[in-house]
Amino acid sequence: MNTTNVTYEREKGVMMKQKRSPGCYIKVYSSGKVYIVGCRSESDCRKAARSIARHVQRVMGKLHERVIIRNYRINNVLATCRLPFGIKIEDVAAKYPAESTYEPELSVGLVWRSITPKATLRIHTTGSITVTG
Repeated sequence: MNTTNVTYEREKGVMMKQKRSPGCYIKVYSSGKVYIVGCRSESDCRKAARSIARHVQRVMGKLHERVIIRNYRINNVLATCRLPFGIKIEDVAAKYPAESTYEPELSVGLVWRSITPKATLRIHTTGSITVTG
């Protein structure tokens, strides 16, 4: 294969590619599974998936055959924000014990588990919030 920003780990059977536009990191396994990490939006992720499908198609010499992306889904989303004020996480944990857990011996942040939509928030006293889900 003659391409840039690609490494191949033979023992794991995975090709890893760093894309610049959209900026993301792609892992292509020998089984055909593709993992895309680091996209800023759903449309960027879809463009990266389409682009890597075309790249694999070109490398394999299957330009005249149809390549279909199957079972496309987004598994995890990460978002961060910083509020312009601090948060008293002890008070939040006391007021909402069912949704939140705060153990200062284990972690500096409060963990808030949202049911709808299913997400986990890590809230810090500085006003920094990280959402995963």
